[in-house]
Amino acid sequence: MTKRFILLFTALAFILAGCEKDDGGRKNKAVEQTLYYLYPDASRLDWDYEGQYVIVDFRSATASANRAADCEAWFDYNGNWYLTEFDIRFNELPAAVINAFNSSAYGNWYVEDVERIDREGYASVYIIQVEDRTNGYDVEYDLYYDAQGILIKEIADGPDFGGNYGDFLPPTGSDYTAIREFIKNKYPNGQIVDIERESNGNTDVDIIDNRISKDVVFDASGNWVYTTYEVAWTSLPAAVTSAFNSSAYNSKDYYVDDIDFYETADNGNYYRFDLESPLGDIKIYITENGTVSTAPGSGSGSGSGTGNPGGDVGVNQTIQAHIEAHYPGATILDKDEKDGFTEVEILYNNTVLELFFNGSNQWVKSEQDVKYSDLPAAVKSVVDSAYSAYRIDDIELVETPTETYYKFDMLQGNGYIIVNIAEDGTVIA
Repeated sequence: MTKRFILLFTALAFILAGCEKDDGGRKNKAVEQTLYYLYPDASRLDWDYEGQYVIVDFRSATASANRAADCEAWFDYNGNWYLTEFDIRFNELPAAVINAFNSSAYGNWYVEDVERIDREGYASVYIIQVEDRTNGYDVEYDLYYDAQGILIKEIADGPDFGGNYGDFLPPTGSDYTAIREFIKNKYPNGQIVDIERESNGNTDVDIIDNRISKDVVFDASGNWVYTTYEVAWTSLPAAVTSAFNSSAYNSKDYYVDDIDFYETADNGNYYRFDLESPLGDIKIYITENGTVSTAPGSGSGSGSGTGNPGGDVGVNQTIQAHIEAHYPGATILDKDEKDGFTEVEILYNNTVLELFFNGSNQWVKSEQDVKYSDLPAAVKSVVDSAYSAYRIDDIELVETPTETYYKFDMLQGNGYIIVNIAEDGTVIA
């Protein structure tokens, strides 16, 4: 009898030890109560703490398409819920997201991971991490969709999934409450996707409004500055297309790369055209009534100019630190999100450079226009001998963390090639 009791006691001790390990870390009773209210079948709890937040890893079937899924929820110490991340399967995405992805340029890429992010007061976000393995090296993108299949943004080489969800946490404070209230009143059909505070104090809010992804910007005092979103040529007002077609920019020397609409607090409404040209890339602005200029809002005439999105440009603090460390005293001229990268244009030592940063805010490369006369002799020799039949359309000096080279855009009849040549004259494949 005594022997049986000892064996039973030992087995029970092992079970209790196993349960304690599943619950790993120090429990927070307030958080535990909220967690089981939201996800009654939560199991295999694992606890962690980061700053003002309590993070609980758990498994739940009711949380994700009625199957046991890995989840991660964020709370404050009082048990208030802020965010839950779900590891889901591709076929568990909304049909609209699946259809949008399959018909996109990434439809044939390898799907590495799929996530869903739920937050208090925000629309759900679906993230598809894709990888291209067809070019001899891996290129990763994180694609952000809303439930309607609208591509909110694409980020090149974003943070790895698993443990980086703090960036998605909804900000708190009275100023953010006022911003949310403003958006609710100005865009009653809008859903907030993300809020980010820039280094200059501006607040950048991503919303989905009537199936359009928009960027709403507020100054450091919480005042609305402007709203911008991408538009297609076919949706432009007749006055705008007519103004562009009759301008000096409607020629073979200019290519329309992108068009964005700006609704501003002080400078009226206008369209920004990003034009690429061998004469130098340029941005032009056309007001709704057809006034063309190279300055935002010029001719729309209602304000002091503080609504100029080209001025007082804010960037992520990590990017700001990189610029200050490597280009001390540089002036930030412009910032764009393009092809999954953050592109920052700066003026440094009287030279304009374009800096590219990936989704982890890591510097990827810099580019600056150069003249043929400024090329190293070894580079000129290769161009003159091997590419004499081509006309040089553009030359850029490109610097990356691992190499420096000159990028040539060359034309021959209807043919177009890109040639990269290192400083010593080596042609880079």
